[in-house]
Amino acid sequence: MELILHRCELPLQHTFTISRGSVDVQETLVVELRHQGQAGFGEATTNSYYNATLEQMEADLRRIEPLVTNSTPDNPGQFWQQAHAELADNPF
Repeated sequence: MELILHRCELPLQHTFTISRGSVDVQETLVVELRHQGQAGFGEATTNSYYNATLEQMEADLRRIEPLVTNSTPDNPGQFWQQAHAELADNPF
């Protein structure tokens, strides 16, 4: 599989406010996996409470990129277990 990362800034229609602050734009990482002409997408947003930054998410995904490129979508459960074990210290 091929791993492709897309950084996006998603403007919010309304300011989102919680006790820790307000945001008008949500930084987002869209993850694309391609295999034999098909693609699947997922996304994760930044979150200061969990210290999830675009840089950290990208670095963690690049760290497991060999696992991704050596995998096929034939056994997603096994892939998930391996990826989850590698990324257990990062809740994104």
